[in-house]
Formats: sequence, structure tokens, C-alpha cells
Amino acid sequence: MALFSFDRCELCKEELFDEEFFCKACMEEIENHLMLERFEEEGYYVYSLFFYRGIIRDLIRSWKFYSSSYMIHPLSFLLEKFIIENNIYLEALSYIPMYRRKKLVRGFDPMEDLAKALAVKTGLEATNLLRRNRSTKPLYKMKAQERKKEIAGCFDVVASPRFKVVGILDDIYTTGATTREAARVLFEAGHQDFFFIVLAK
Repeated sequence: MALFSFDRCELCKEELFDEEFFCKACMEEIENHLMLERFEEEGYYVYSLFFYRGIIRDLIRSWKFYSSSYMIHPLSFLLEKFIIENNIYLEALSYIPMYRRKKLVRGFDPMEDLAKALAVKTGLEATNLLRRNRSTKPLYKMKAQERKKEIAGCFDVVASPRFKVVGILDDIYTTGATTREAARVLFEAGHQDFFFIVLAK
């Protein structure tokens, strides 16, 4: 049995000293993929942290598809850093949900877990605004119009407006079909002050 244990980088597994979650080399590579973009859609904003490539793509894929739920901690660390350093004001956190049967099969909902972890770090309340009412096919192989058709009508709003400003988390922004459909039903239900934070674009 080892007498000592060491924290290791979540990516390269090198021993950590003063760093948190990532060694200096991996953190520098992560920062090379920073996008830090805010763009306006139809009545709401979308913030994007990273370009979806390289080490960022590997990080997200490991988290979503290989049951690497421990990645919640470094991802929430990166999000908290992004919110603080960019002085982003919000009062609560929500997320784009997974269909309930898919969640049962996978064993966790990545975005729900990330929203809850980030809420703990920031002291904000995590709230569930949306429910996915049916399963949707994987969107990554679809063209823009196919994505729009597939995602149409798949969300219900499950909470009435209660917070002034809500940040809604999602993983990847490609054509914007998911955020636009979520925004549409939120506006129809009376929600006004919300924006989306996506990990990568």
C-alpha cells in the first residue's frame, strides 16, 4: 500500500503540485483553444468558451461518451473561471436536459451534473427549466435543416419564471438548432432573461 498519494493531471496524469486539475502544460494547451465568444441569436446571447477541437474535443468526449463523470470537476472549474474572469452576471443555472430514458441507460445526465457542480462552486441555485419530452436522433451527422426538424417540439418548460437572469448550460454549439428551440419554448412560457453558455463551438 502506498504511503503517499498525489493529485494528477486529469488529462496527461502527470503529478500536480500547486495546480488544480491540470498541469501547467495541459492548462496552456487548453487555453490555446479558448474562444471566449459572445454572439446574439434571436433575442438572447450565447457564450462559448472553446473551439471544439484537439484537447477540448477529447475532454468533452471522455466526459459524455465514456462515463467519465469525474470530469465534472475540472469542467466546472473551467466554467467558474470563465464566469468570474469575464464578469458574467447571472442568478441561477439551468441546462439542456437529456431524455429520461437515455439518462437511465447512461446512468447520468452530463449537463445536469455540470450545472449542479457549477452551482456549488459559484453559490448559485441550480434549477431545471426544461424537460426533453422525447428521444432525438444524434444530431452531429445531420445538416442544419435536418437538425432543426429533428429537434422541433422536443422541449417542454417545467418551471415558471422565478429568477431574473438564468445561464443555461449546453455542451457543443454547431448550428444553434438546440438553443433556438429551447429559447423558443422558454419565451413562449414567459421566460425573458436567460442566455446560454456552451463549452465549445
